[in-house]
Amino acid sequence: ENRRKNRCDLLLSLVADENAEEATDRSIIPDVLNQILGDKGTLRPIYDELVGPDGEFYEFACVITDKGSDRQQIHPDLPHRAQSPLYVIFLALQDVTKE
Repeated sequence: ENRRKNRCDLLLSLVADENAEEATDRSIIPDVLNQILGDKGTLRPIYDELVGPDGEFYEFACVITDKGSDRQQIHPDLPHRAQSPLYVIFLALQDVTKE
């Protein structure tokens, strides 16, 4: 997309840094994902229903948009297919309005 001015993607690691000297230097993302999507995770039943027990959690990322950025146009990430090859979930981490 050519209109990505003031917008970037940040890919977050799904793997803990086992070589970190301090526990605070390890990424907490794998631990949190395990709590919600692990075998006894609170969201595991929903995940299994959507993608099945063998579904792959492929990527965890942030879309960062600076104030004043143009709106991102509605677009598909993949061409339409009879079966969904992936699901994308967006979670706003700030207040949003209709304006």
